[in-house]
Amino acid sequence: MRPYLAAGLAGLLLSACSSPTLRFEDPSALGFDAVPVTPIADVATTIAVHGAPDFLKMASVGSAWVMNPATASVQLITDDGVQDEVTGVNPIGAMCRAFGSLWTASKKRGQPGELVRIDPRTRRIEARMPVGMLSYESTLAAVGGKLWILTHRRGDLVAIDPDTNTIAGTMKVARNSYGLAAGFGSLWVTSLGPVVEHEEPEEGWTPGLLQRIDPDTFEVTARIELGPRPLFLACGEGLVWVVNQGDGTVSAVDPDTDAVARRIPLGIAGAGGDIAVGEGRVWVRASEVLLTVVDAWSGGV
Repeated sequence: MRPYLAAGLAGLLLSACSSPTLRFEDPSALGFDAVPVTPIADVATTIAVHGAPDFLKMASVGSAWVMNPATASVQLITDDGVQDEVTGVNPIGAMCRAFGSLWTASKKRGQPGELVRIDPRTRRIEARMPVGMLSYESTLAAVGGKLWILTHRRGDLVAIDPDTNTIAGTMKVARNSYGLAAGFGSLWVTSLGPVVEHEEPEEGWTPGLLQRIDPDTFEVTARIELGPRPLFLACGEGLVWVVNQGDGTVSAVDPDTDAVARRIPLGIAGAGGDIAVGEGRVWVRASEVLLTVVDAWSGGV
């Protein structure tokens, strides 16, 4: 997600991975080119946050944690603005709430990266672990009693034991793996495929992969071919949803069959963005399109 903050988007980051599996009907919604752009005249609240606020994680109803690299902090925001902040952190990538804590990766120029554990009640740093995140647009996930982080683009995946704040295990995944999500008892990992980072989309790209991992055995149980340059992903409404940045589509993967149930054209190709699932909808953010809303049942925009 690039440094833009849209008030109200925080609520979209709540997703439920335990919903019953939904099957697609014939789409009745308009196609992308026919869907009108809706003006943002009905935004409920505009929240002023200085610096460069980016990835969000819900704290409670009406509040959210925001990573802010420009202020070297993680900030707690409400409708009234910034209420508190945790300093001494140079956040990169998406945060994760798990095991009673807020987790964020931190990387200061010229220094090794680290994983930072924050107590959301006292708003103090509980622990620092010398485990670096591979990229600003990588993500964290918690499943199987462990926190997971990708540390290198060659495919290094590390599991953290939250009881000891130490490494519980490591494994190899596909090269250029960046995105993580937990759902349906598994860890899901996207790989961009054999492409150069920040390369512009072009025809003939090799499709990327979605990898399914058993968090107990550290085994890859499925490799699912997606569209070009898949990165951000989310679990919810019975499916795993992945943004393919190379062509602006979203792949919906059925965890019962480990197969793509549908590939939805959205026309939002390019870097940046994020995705969330909930309330029967798939909410997709892109650098140049504030929000695209997809019906999780029909796949229509």
